[in-house]
Amino acid sequence: GCSSSSDKKKPSNDSKCSHCSKGFEPGETMKTITLPGDAATGTVHLRCENDWRKKHAKKCDHCDDPMTTQIITITADWGKGKVHPECEMAYTRKKEEKHNKKKNK
Repeated sequence: GCSSSSDKKKPSNDSKCSHCSKGFEPGETMKTITLPGDAATGTVHLRCENDWRKKHAKKCDHCDDPMTTQIITITADWGKGKVHPECEMAYTRKKEEKHNKKKNK
């Protein structure tokens, strides 16, 4: 795995995301990660907020997109889930239908 940090770093004029190569704007938050094997060399990789979230943020159990704002935790007789607010209804409906089919067999 890799370790990550959400430290806010001040970008230099030539700082770029090591994943998408996007240049950083002054004042923009940069994330740093260290990949396996980097400790020996002291290498640190910079990630833009978007690429960092894609890799490290908790994913919605319904749509699998990163959850970066409000998270809804659902607990029901069919199980648990963490979803975006806009995914709550569809996720719950899908899980209830699956649970009811199993129950009625």
